[in-house]
Amino acid sequence: NLPMYLIWLAIVWTSAAFGEELFFRGFLITRFEGLFRGLPRASIIAVVFAAFLFGLGHFYYQGLRGLIVTGAIGVAFGTAFLLFKRNLWPLVLVHGIIDTLSFTAMYLEWE
Repeated sequence: NLPMYLIWLAIVWTSAAFGEELFFRGFLITRFEGLFRGLPRASIIAVVFAAFLFGLGHFYYQGLRGLIVTGAIGVAFGTAFLLFKRNLWPLVLVHGIIDTLSFTAMYLEWE
């Protein structure tokens, strides 16, 4: 169903790619840094906490493996957020491409 596939791609790009990056990287990491200000490596702690919450958000439908995998992706994306000087656009683009590939594989019924 091509129209449904395109609707889901629009949802994925707005809610997951843009929304999750804005919330988990742009908002949470910044807030956690403020919370941990004064502690050594506050930015690293902030990235780990945000990544754990990102993984936890995927736990209910992906299980423990999903929590670990998406948590690790959250650490990688959080680190990239800091390395890219808090520029979210590269992360939004990569997140959107990853999700697009996943949805395309489902749409084409690839195993």
